[in-house]
Amino acid sequence: MSAAVNRPLRAYAPGLDGLRAIAVLAVIGYHAGIPWLPGGFLGVDVFFVISGYLVTTLLQREYDRTGRVSLPKFWLRRIRRLVPALVVMLVAVCALALAFRQDLNAGLRSQAFAAAGFVSNWQQIAQGNSYVAESTPALLTHLWSLAVEEQFYLIWPIVLAMLLLFVRHRRRRVLVAAGVALASVLLMLWLYVPGADPTRVYVGTDTHGFSLILGACLGLARLPSLIDPAPRSSTSRLRGYPALIGPVSLGVLLLLMVTLSDTSTLTYRGGLVLTALAAAALVAVTARGGGLLDPVLTARPMRHLGLRSYSLYLWHWPMLVIAARINHHAVPAWVAAGLAVILSLLCAEVSWRLVEDPIRRWGLAGYTRRLRSLLVADRAVSKGRRRVGWAVTGTFAVTALTAACSVVAAPAQTSLEVQLAAAEQAIEAAEAAPVVDATGTADAGVESSGTEVPVPATGAQPSSPETTAQTGSTHSPHRRPHHRPVHRPTPATPPPPTGPQITAIGDSVMLGSAPQLLTEMPGIAVDAVVSRQIWDLGTVLTAAERAGTLRSTVVIGLGTNGAASTEEILQALNSLGPDRVVVLVNTFEDRPWQQEINDNLAAVAASRAHTCVADWHAAIEARQELLGPDGVHPGPEGAQLYATTVAGTVQTCR
Repeated sequence: MSAAVNRPLRAYAPGLDGLRAIAVLAVIGYHAGIPWLPGGFLGVDVFFVISGYLVTTLLQREYDRTGRVSLPKFWLRRIRRLVPALVVMLVAVCALALAFRQDLNAGLRSQAFAAAGFVSNWQQIAQGNSYVAESTPALLTHLWSLAVEEQFYLIWPIVLAMLLLFVRHRRRRVLVAAGVALASVLLMLWLYVPGADPTRVYVGTDTHGFSLILGACLGLARLPSLIDPAPRSSTSRLRGYPALIGPVSLGVLLLLMVTLSDTSTLTYRGGLVLTALAAAALVAVTARGGGLLDPVLTARPMRHLGLRSYSLYLWHWPMLVIAARINHHAVPAWVAAGLAVILSLLCAEVSWRLVEDPIRRWGLAGYTRRLRSLLVADRAVSKGRRRVGWAVTGTFAVTALTAACSVVAAPAQTSLEVQLAAAEQAIEAAEAAPVVDATGTADAGVESSGTEVPVPATGAQPSSPETTAQTGSTHSPHRRPHHRPVHRPTPATPPPPTGPQITAIGDSVMLGSAPQLLTEMPGIAVDAVVSRQIWDLGTVLTAAERAGTLRSTVVIGLGTNGAASTEEILQALNSLGPDRVVVLVNTFEDRPWQQEINDNLAAVAASRAHTCVADWHAAIEARQELLGPDGVHPGPEGAQLYATTVAGTVQTCR
């Protein structure tokens, strides 16, 4: 074999920093809500593959060199690399949560303790939190991935040490690791339920660990043949094959990022696995060096960003959440997100220069000695530098004290969660109460199906002396008898529907307003669920129609969580038939699909009989102070405005 063929994969290559830069940019784009990057979350799997490869390669080389693997030293290196930057971020973010309030520190105590113990993913699973559909996302939700990595760092070195000790053949080691990865994949396939929230399978270490293990397989295999074909294969046709691996793998990754979504069945039925495989191929090529992508991946800006990718990942999500929570539509959402990303870059740079890089070079003990020298011990330090050092240290101490107060004082639930829980109780109480029809008759034992209130067949008025005189009387001596005119009955305008004739179907915005809806329209049936999507409307309506619970007037308040086309909405409404009155409540949220969904709802109302739009957007746009901290869900007074807007439209829609 040629020298190129014998060249092993390196443990580290500059291009890996470029891969980290691509991964973190994809994740930031996804969290910032870039509409053409729904699969940016796949950047996390690129991080996982890189981490699995590097850790395995370094531990294996330590074993080759010394005949053993020092687990305590490995874990100390991981702590030194990951914990200081995490602590700085946690202190700053917890302090900001108390300073800005806006429910930012709700649930922060459990989040902070889970982050400190690197079990954020299991904490989210245990509490039933959704990673993909949170109404008010938590500040530290993103730390699930760091928890998965740390759990891998705790368990995998032990497994690897046993493999290196008891399994002599490299191929068998790879097969064992591949078997573990396959078990993780199969577990994801088994536990994933299409249409259900995918958080359990996405953030679980057992179900999402295959990306890390695939990176470990790459490190165990040492496969130069993957990218350096043997001389007998060096025909002109195959000579370009190794060079194409990198661009093709990157192309596959980018294609997946712009097509998959966090709720797509395809994501969990092969999409994540394909992402991990493409990332593994890309890591193999990049670790070898000299590929077509090297000029891009090793460019100075890419390496600069890649070196800071860990701290940038730590900072970007809390900054985005804080910016969105305090914005309250003062500026467009994309402007607030852009400012949050810029601030994240600045925080990451400070973290890298003052904490991460010094500790990486000097170690924790060396960093502590130098800090002590700066503050008190070294007389050669200028007064200016010492003052700056004390200022930074004092600021951090005050921030840490504020952060501690924030964690101690953190409420368990956000105001929205409290409001939604109260709304659910109000709905349950209303369902248990007797249904009262339009005549005031209680019917406690019958499903209210919206039976129409009887309407008089004519518009005839009762007789009066004047009308009697005008019609004439055979006993009047002063008038000649004449024929009585014929009064033809005229159709009467049906009275507006009452609560027992109305079904309301919606998402968390409607749910939070349920008590007010029940007050405005007593007897209304409210079916509102957090994070319900408008594309679920057809399924919900069909199920209600089959159950016989759908009433003569249907109020639909969906669109907060995503858009649907006019055709999709019309198709969903087909199950209602042509005679039901439908009231579509439009949306108000500073999200990319707001205008699209509102335009589509208006188009549906214009093209369908007995269909109207309740203009919640116009009602709340001038009263945004009535919205809750997230700027989307109405507070108590806003909920009353929501109910009044809906009830007013129901009264006039025919």
